[in-house]
Amino acid sequence: MKEIGIMCYINGEMRTGSNGLEYDSGLVKCIRVPKRIKYAEFHARLCKSLKVDRRREYLTIICRCPSTINNSTNYSPVAVADDKDLYSMLQHASAQGPGFILEIYLHRHALHDESLSRVQSHDTVDPNFENIFMESPTSRRQYDQLSSHVAGEASASLRPHSPITYSEAPGEDIPDLNVDPQFNIEVDDYDIIEAPEEDLFAEYVPNPFYTDVNIAGARAVNPVIVPNAQWELHNEFYNGMLFSTKAELKNTIKYWHIMNYVAFIVVESKKDTWDISGMTQDHYNLDKGIIAEYIKNTINEDPTTPGAVLLTMIKDHFHYSPSLSKIFKAKKKAINLVFGNWEESYNELPRYLNALRVTNPGTRFEWKVNPTNNPGQVIFQRVFWAFGPSIEAFHHCRPVLQIDGTFLCGKYTGKLLVATGVDGNNSLVQVAFAVVEEENTDSWGWFLSLIRMHVTQRVGICLISDRHAGIIAAASNPRNGWTEPYSYHRFCIRHIASNFHKTHKNMKAKNLLIHTASQTQKRKFDKYFKKFVQFDSEYAAWIGRIPLEQWALAHDGGHRFDFMTTNLGECMNNVLKGARQVPITALVRLTFYRCVKYFVEHRAYINAELCAGNQYTTDTIEKIQNWAERAGEHELRQFHTGLGIIEIKTQFRGWQARKGGNQHTVRLNERTCTCNKPQQYILPCSHVIAACASMHLNYNDFIGEWYKLRNQELVYTPQFNPVMHDDYWPEFQFPHVVPDMSKLRKKGRPKTHRIHNEMDITESSRQLRCGLCRQEGHNRKNCPNITRS
Repeated sequence: MKEIGIMCYINGEMRTGSNGLEYDSGLVKCIRVPKRIKYAEFHARLCKSLKVDRRREYLTIICRCPSTINNSTNYSPVAVADDKDLYSMLQHASAQGPGFILEIYLHRHALHDESLSRVQSHDTVDPNFENIFMESPTSRRQYDQLSSHVAGEASASLRPHSPITYSEAPGEDIPDLNVDPQFNIEVDDYDIIEAPEEDLFAEYVPNPFYTDVNIAGARAVNPVIVPNAQWELHNEFYNGMLFSTKAELKNTIKYWHIMNYVAFIVVESKKDTWDISGMTQDHYNLDKGIIAEYIKNTINEDPTTPGAVLLTMIKDHFHYSPSLSKIFKAKKKAINLVFGNWEESYNELPRYLNALRVTNPGTRFEWKVNPTNNPGQVIFQRVFWAFGPSIEAFHHCRPVLQIDGTFLCGKYTGKLLVATGVDGNNSLVQVAFAVVEEENTDSWGWFLSLIRMHVTQRVGICLISDRHAGIIAAASNPRNGWTEPYSYHRFCIRHIASNFHKTHKNMKAKNLLIHTASQTQKRKFDKYFKKFVQFDSEYAAWIGRIPLEQWALAHDGGHRFDFMTTNLGECMNNVLKGARQVPITALVRLTFYRCVKYFVEHRAYINAELCAGNQYTTDTIEKIQNWAERAGEHELRQFHTGLGIIEIKTQFRGWQARKGGNQHTVRLNERTCTCNKPQQYILPCSHVIAACASMHLNYNDFIGEWYKLRNQELVYTPQFNPVMHDDYWPEFQFPHVVPDMSKLRKKGRPKTHRIHNEMDITESSRQLRCGLCRQEGHNRKNCPNITRS
C-alpha cells in the first residue's frame, strides 16, 4: 500500500463517546497521501484542500487512533505535530490493511501577529502547539478531556515516537475512494502543493537531510533503476542512477529539492542525460538587496569584513547559504547604502574638503584634474590633503617622516599615499594623504613637493621609505626639496633584506644582513659585515650597490633615530585598510575621524601621565631605567674633568660571560659616546649615565626635548573641530568632477599586481628538529640516521 486514505474532519467539536474519541458535525474531506511524506507537505496539502490560509491560520491535527482491547475497539486521540508523529500515524494505518481509512480531526486557529513572519520547521515540534490549541476555554476543556482519556488508555493507544513494526502486503492498495458508494465526498488527486510565499526574514531551518546527500562527491556505483517517480525521499542520490524517462528524472530531482527546501544547478541538458553540478541552499528571493540591508551595519563598522564572515552571518540568520559571488555583490551594495554612490562621491569631495578647511583652520588640499570636452566638467586624477592639527603636531615630532603607498580596493583603482610622523613615544602621527592614479616618479614627486609646500619646511628631516624606483627618483630631484642637507633619504632594511633573499635564497645570510645593519657601533658593523661577506663574495657586490649610509645604522650620522624599517607606516596602512574600500569622499572622511580619535586617545594618555607625576614618555623611561641598571656595573677612569672626558669599561655579562668587557670613551661636553647611542637616539646611554654620576651631573639633561611629556603634550594640543551638516557647507566654486573610467575595476576576481615574497609569509621561530639525532630538517618518523627493520 503506497498511498493511504485519510478522512479529515474540520469545524466541529471533539467529544468522548462510548467508543472513545468522537467528532460532532463539521465538514468532511478525504485526501490520499503517500506512505512517506514530510509533515510540512502534509500540512500544506491539508491547508490547500480545506482552503486554509497558512499565513493567517494554523491547523492542529489530532489522529483518531484505533486500539483493540478484549475484542472491543476504542479510539484514542494522538497529537500529530512533527515528522515523527506523522510517520508513526501513517505506518500504523498501513499496518491495518488495504481497506483501512485513517481519521483525523483538524482545528483551525488564528496565528498571532508575531508568528506570521515565522515559518515552522517541518522536522521540529511546533513550540506554540499547546498554546495555540488552548487559546479558548472550549479548546482548553477539550484538551483536558483528551489528555485524561489518553492517560487512561495509555496501554492501548498509539503514543508519539513509539517504535512500530509493520508489514505491507505486496501489490495491495487502498480501494478507489472516488467510486465507493459509502463516501459521498470529494477526493483530491495526488499533486504537488506549492507553498505560499513567506516572509524573507523567516527563521526557517532547512532539512538536515540535505547534509547527508552529496552529489558532487558521490561515489561511483552500479546504475540503479528507479522504476517510477514515487521515489522515497530518504534515499540517497548517486552518480550513475538511471531513470525510465528524462521527465521522471527531472520530476524526482525537483520533488526532492522542493520537499527539502534546497536548489540545484543544471550544467547541461541533453536528450538522454541531465547534468547537475551540485546542490545549494540558496534562496532565489534572498537577493543582494536583502543581504545588503542586513549586513550594512556590519559594513559601517568595518568595510573590510571578509565575505566568509558575512556568509556565516547570513547562514545564522536566514538559514540559507547564498553563493560568495552574491555575498560580494551585496557587500558592494551595502557600501553604496552606507557610504554613498561612487560617482557622486567624486563630485562631492571638493565641497567636503572646503568644509574641512573652513572648520579646521590650517587644512590644506590640492587637486590635479584633466579637462574634458564639457567646459564645466573635469576628470579626477589626484587629490592631496593634510589636516591643520596634524600639520601643527608634526612641528613637535622628531624629524623623521615615513612614506608608503597602498592600493585602493573599491570600484575604481588607484593608490593611497601616506606620510607618517613619529612622536617621542614612538606613536604615529598621520601628516598627509594623497590619492593618485599610480605609484611612479611623477606621482611621488607631486606628493613630496606638496608636503614641502604645505606641511613642513624643516631642515634635516630623515625620509624613510622602501626602494621604490619612483620614490628614489622623486627624492633625488632637487626641485622637490628632499635632497641633502634639507633631507636625508634612508631605506627600510626589511625591504632590502627581502630583495636580497629573493635573489640569493639564503635565510641565514638575510638575517645576518639585518643584524649587521642594526649595529650602532662601527667596529661591530665591520665584525658582522665580514661574516656576511664570508657566505659568498657576490653578497658584497650586491649590497655594495646601495650607499652605505642609506641602510647601515652605524654610518647613518644620527638621522634615522633607530628607525630601521617602515613598519610604522605600514601599520598605518593596516589602520586605513577599511578606508581603501569605500568611495573617495568617505575615504577622506574616515581619515579625518580616525585622526580625531587618535588625538583624543593620546591627549587623555598624556594627561594621565602628567597627573601621575611623570616627566618623560613611557618608552623613554623604560630605556633609561634599563641603562641605569647597567651603569652601576661599569668601571670609570677620568681623563679630563673640565671637558668631561671619561673612559668606561663594561663588566662581562650574559650567558657564559660572552658579552661586555668593552671599552668606551664618553665626552660629556660634546654629548657623545663611542657606542654611538647618544648621537643616534639623543638619549643618555649607560656609559653617559655612569659618567654623569661620577661628575655629580644630572643625566636627565642629556634627554632630548622630544621625549619630555610637556613636548608630547604640544603634539596633541591642536584641536580638531566637527564638520557641519552638508546643508550648511559653504559654496565652493569648482567644476563638476567625474571619475576616470579607465580606472574602473574590471569584473571578476581582482588580479594583484603586487610582487609577493617571503615578507608575506609568517616565518616560524622554531626550526624542525629530530627527537632522535637532534638534527634539523626532519623528525623522528623519517630520520635517515636510524636503521629500521
